[in-house]
Amino acid sequence: MKLKVIKRKNLPVQLPVVGTIVWYLFLDNLRAPEWVWGVVFTVLSVFWVLVLCLLFVEDDVDIFKDE
Repeated sequence: MKLKVIKRKNLPVQLPVVGTIVWYLFLDNLRAPEWVWGVVFTVLSVFWVLVLCLLFVEDDVDIFKDE
């Protein structure tokens, strides 16, 4: 089953790179304990895996193409 999504050229990049960097800097600034780092990056890792898996099951739709 393919999901229909808008083409990437019509959207900004949606990979969670900036969010990951922000979380890293936030935890570093708070001097969070190691268990907090583990929890946050486990959740971020699961999110990254889901995003990368969705990239392979998407079907691009050009919203500006004449039908």
